[in-house]
Amino acid sequence: MTMMGWNHPYYSALLEKAGYAPFKHYYSARLERNTFRMPDRVRSLAEKVLARGRFHLQEFRRKRDLLAVAPRLGQIYNTAIAASHPDSYPYTAAEIAQVIRQFAQVAEPALIKVITYDGQPAGFVFGFPDLSAALQRARGRLGPWNLLDLAAEYRRTDSLIINGAGILPQYQRLGGNALLYHTLERTANTGRFRYAEMTQIADTTYLMLADMQTLGGEVYKTHRLYKRDL
Repeated sequence: MTMMGWNHPYYSALLEKAGYAPFKHYYSARLERNTFRMPDRVRSLAEKVLARGRFHLQEFRRKRDLLAVAPRLGQIYNTAIAASHPDSYPYTAAEIAQVIRQFAQVAEPALIKVITYDGQPAGFVFGFPDLSAALQRARGRLGPWNLLDLAAEYRRTDSLIINGAGILPQYQRLGGNALLYHTLERTANTGRFRYAEMTQIADTTYLMLADMQTLGGEVYKTHRLYKRDL
């Protein structure tokens, strides 16, 4: 799957036999354009927050403008993830630099949105065309024909992957969460995509999981993380 690991079902038995135990679950939720529903109260709050003038939605046309703010987005990602995943490890500076290099290869500027507060980045929504079908057809090989198929899938896919959405904790109670969902809707509602998938939502983020149901999303994948005490 695009930007996501996948294992055969029998892996779980092998891991448990080796002494590992289920530790945490992540979920992916699928939203369909025809059933996506933004609650009126959320939309109204997002509009009021924008009208006050401190929050803004930053959009991009050129990749170099997007890459200019990428290091700051890496820092925000670390902070936002740490707030909801206390047992996670933040990216190091070297890892952020590596992610940015990979990000530069696949990012489509129009699908990346940044929420700013008083001109400073405060949140983000990362959208990517779903290339999973072409990756599955390639069966792990990336020869010339497979690369051409990936390029064709990039243009024809009707599914959008949201692999990264968050806002700094200090802005959540200022209307930032409502603005985050407003931004998600704006990213997905380009007319190009029929589906949007919110990937790898941790089981500890109860509010996000509840909000996905409110928005019309259906959890249809479970990703299990295993742990073994040493």
